Amino acid sequence: MPWRRFAIFNFLGAAVWVSVISTVGYFFGRHFERLEQGMKRFDVLVVILVVLVAGVLWWRNRRANARASGK
Repeated sequence: MPWRRFAIFNFLGAAVWVSVISTVGYFFGRHFERLEQGMKRFDVLVVILVVLVAGVLWWRNRRANARASGK
């Protein structure tokens, strides 16, 4: 891709990104404390899900390595 075309698309993408993030920040900024309280409930759930997914991936990898080594 020519650098001028890349620069134009990069600028347009950045402009859209900044506009969306700024708008979301503006509207949710007023309600940040309520949003924060709601998100605290999901923190524990996210941690549990991450640990479970990591455990399943570790177990599958260990099982695949055991099969590959002939154990």
